[in-house]
Amino acid sequence: MSSFSNLVKGRIRVEAVLVDDNGNVIVSRPATSTVTSVNDSNANQTLLASNTSRAGATIQNDSSEILYVKLGTTATTTDYTVKMVAGAYYEVPYGYTGRIDGIWA
Repeated sequence: MSSFSNLVKGRIRVEAVLVDDNGNVIVSRPATSTVTSVNDSNANQTLLASNTSRAGATIQNDSSEILYVKLGTTATTTDYTVKMVAGAYYEVPYGYTGRIDGIWA
């Protein structure tokens, strides 16, 4: 089994690839998940800390207020990635492992 890191091909950057002796890519998937909950607030809050091991994330706005989510630091009602109405669901883009902040208004 060999490991390659930081390979660049075209516009896709691959951080790590495991390949078996026959040249097959080995895909590993997490066996567990972690569910967190954050109280709604009209001040910026970190929804998820940066995590290089994150395989994926989803956000459900179960507040009656609008949630402004920012992929990065310090969400505001004018600086955000996605605006989520009450009850909305959002899937974080695959491969994003950075901090995710939010603010309700």
